Amino acid sequence: AGEFVEEVGAAEEKNFSEIRANRRLDAMAYPMTVLGMALGILALGHLLKSFSKLESSTEGTLPSTEVLQATGISIALMVALSLFDLAWTILASQAGVMKELNPLGSQLISDPAMLIAFKLAATFLGCGVLYALRRHERAREACWWLCLICTVLTFRWVMFNSMFVA
Repeated sequence: AGEFVEEVGAAEEKNFSEIRANRRLDAMAYPMTVLGMALGILALGHLLKSFSKLESSTEGTLPSTEVLQATGISIALMVALSLFDLAWTILASQAGVMKELNPLGSQLISDPAMLIAFKLAATFLGCGVLYALRRHERAREACWWLCLICTVLTFRWVMFNSMFVA
């Protein structure tokens, strides 16, 4: 009987944990959606504005201050959008409304602290390398494209959340 009581207790705790996670997701859904829309629009505006600067820079010449500044903004936006993605991933996963498709992320999703450490390390390492290489044309192009990918992912989260709003 003791083993049965422990199983029931574990199942009950798991259910209460999911209920708490769903309540947390419900409470955060609206502010996160508004934040996602604001970040996404800011990033899209930056990308549209900086595309012409990217096109006008020529290989072999030193980039202008304006081009380097646009690259720095792209990197900052990538960090902000990645942190937004991380928060949504954890909230949605704990509530049981999504499955992580990233093979590395799916291994770490059950331990949010490990997922956070991995995501922060990967994001800051990658952005640090791009920042160090910002004077090179290919690195600037990579920053622009990666910022675009993060922006599209942010709009995907906004749409994903909108499907659950009653």
